[in-house]
Amino acid sequence: MTKTFGPGDILSFTLTTSGTKAASSAQAPTGSKARPANQNQTEDFLLIAAFTSSIRSVIGAERREARYPFSKIFPVWKRSNVVYSVSTSKRKPLVTEMAQGLDSTTHVFFAPSFQESGLPLWNQRYIQLGKGTFKGTVSVLTFGKLTLIEETINVSVGQTTCPPDGTIAVVFPAHRSELGTINGEVRSDKAFVHVGGREITVSGAENCRAYYLLVQQTDLPEFDFRKFGAITPVAPSLHIAEMSAWLASLFAGTWQPKIRLSGRTDQVLSEILLDRVKDILTEIQQKASIAPLRGTFSYSLFLKAQRFIDDYDDAIMSVTRLTEELNIPPHILRAAFVQTTGVSPRLWLRQRALDRARRAMLDPAQACKGVSQIALECGFFHFGRFAGYYAETYGELPIVTIRNTLSIR
Repeated sequence: MTKTFGPGDILSFTLTTSGTKAASSAQAPTGSKARPANQNQTEDFLLIAAFTSSIRSVIGAERREARYPFSKIFPVWKRSNVVYSVSTSKRKPLVTEMAQGLDSTTHVFFAPSFQESGLPLWNQRYIQLGKGTFKGTVSVLTFGKLTLIEETINVSVGQTTCPPDGTIAVVFPAHRSELGTINGEVRSDKAFVHVGGREITVSGAENCRAYYLLVQQTDLPEFDFRKFGAITPVAPSLHIAEMSAWLASLFAGTWQPKIRLSGRTDQVLSEILLDRVKDILTEIQQKASIAPLRGTFSYSLFLKAQRFIDDYDDAIMSVTRLTEELNIPPHILRAAFVQTTGVSPRLWLRQRALDRARRAMLDPAQACKGVSQIALECGFFHFGRFAGYYAETYGELPIVTIRNTLSIR
């Protein structure tokens, strides 16, 4: 079904559940402090609110007219016994401002070192492995007991990441390229649980997108997270796919700060999602087939190499020195790096050195040293080759980075 809407249209809905027809509006139920007895009906009203917001994101004020198939913007979290019909009128704005809003912020980043601090209170370090000008976004949506995060990255990045201690992160990868490595294992999971305070190593392809549902462990007292691994995949199911798509539609509809949900909707929605998280954790506990990712032998070798590099001056580090220190053949070291990060140890060391130089050039306090001094400090003694590597990775010459940094000082 395709319908044309103008900027003054308002949507009205007819909801049919289990053969009983009842009219509803874009607003969720308000007024009563008691939670509706019918949990499914509550979810239906919340879906309508998210649907309305999604349409608003498509039919923005800057668009005079929009044609869009409903199947692409309607949240898929619906059941077969629920039927929605949509009509329009010209009497009111598309979405009216309601009483209680969602605290939503979006930040755009143009360097991995900036984006690694974009997830609130997470401990992360990003190294750009792919070629091209970096661009990433982090959108944070907070309501009730939950924090929802959407993160996008356009180039391949290697990262160590760790949610805040005392939290649980349910992660929903949503990018087109589903293959990535986690602790040295190639994974294509639709969702996994990451325990806060426990670091993992991730290497993803370009154009990555993921959604994070962050919950405090104190809100999940029935689970002993000491028995959980750092990261555990969630068994694939239609329920997980629907939840991921619904989170995507929620972000699509709340990027504008003036969107409002009515009454206790944010609290009810928080409770519904918290129940979903409990279902996921219960399934992990009950199914012996769902095992945490312990990390491979290659991953353990990579961690040893990384610790050695961190303890010494990596500006003069070489693959030969690494193999001698770890007492392993070069081909074993290469296999460990390729399996964990997707690149050879030689390329990884070079990208790490380039990342160190990039961070210095983006820091006004260090950028004044100049290209040559920074290159030498990061282990590059051939300035022309350094400039070539830098431009190939980041899409600009190092002198351009320094000039831009000092110009905004």
